[in-house]
Amino acid sequence: MIKDIVSITHIENQRHSAHYETALIDLKNDACDLNPLIKFEEFIISGPVFQPSPHAGVIRLTLLLPDSTGSLSICVGEDTQLLTPGELFCMNSGSGVVYEERVSSVNCYVHGISILLNTHSTLKKMSYRAEKFQCHPKRNNETLCIDGQKNGLGEFRLDIFTLTEIKKFGIESNERIFIYVLSGEIVTEFYGKKNRLSEKYFIALSHSSKSYFKIDTKKRAQVLILRAKEVNEKSILLGYLAMNSQEKINSILENYRNGNM
Repeated sequence: MIKDIVSITHIENQRHSAHYETALIDLKNDACDLNPLIKFEEFIISGPVFQPSPHAGVIRLTLLLPDSTGSLSICVGEDTQLLTPGELFCMNSGSGVVYEERVSSVNCYVHGISILLNTHSTLKKMSYRAEKFQCHPKRNNETLCIDGQKNGLGEFRLDIFTLTEIKKFGIESNERIFIYVLSGEIVTEFYGKKNRLSEKYFIALSHSSKSYFKIDTKKRAQVLILRAKEVNEKSILLGYLAMNSQEKINSILENYRNGNM
């Protein structure tokens, strides 16, 4: 029995300023419950961008894609790190932490993915921790970005695959799979049902028992696959537990820009 298939959805591009463009899905208050995934964002940045940090109990993953022409300087509190193309930055944040994202050099842009993930209660701390992980080496036609289980960040795994033929993937019992097409077009097959997805479309799959799905492509396609176990503490998805209120965010940013933090 199929436990859950979320409808195919297209993410619309949004231009926030001359320097910042995103394709965003916010699942906090969406009928499609992809718990533990809260927010997924594909972004292109060509200038300085200020954003509020996630609240306690949420992990933020920032992945810089290889087609970026520059690096991303990330400042979290007093900690500054340089994220280069193909690298991943991970932050488990507390309330009120402001970080700055800035392209490291002029006449460049960075293309990346930002993901907010709910975490187990042992990680719901009111402090931030920033870590940078090297992506694993390419293996044939796949690039493994991070396996969270091995890094003590909860049970999730993020892969980016460059596909040129049919590939079969396993699904563990009660595991949730989020499939997002970065470029090209694919056809997913799950229990005999086929779905065609083009660029910036996503689908989510899960099953009550161990299973598998297939991805087929006639031409080269780049696909992001996020795997995660459901987090039972769904209350973190609601209200200000997941993110600060807009009023609080504005207050924090104002203090930061005035040099009061």
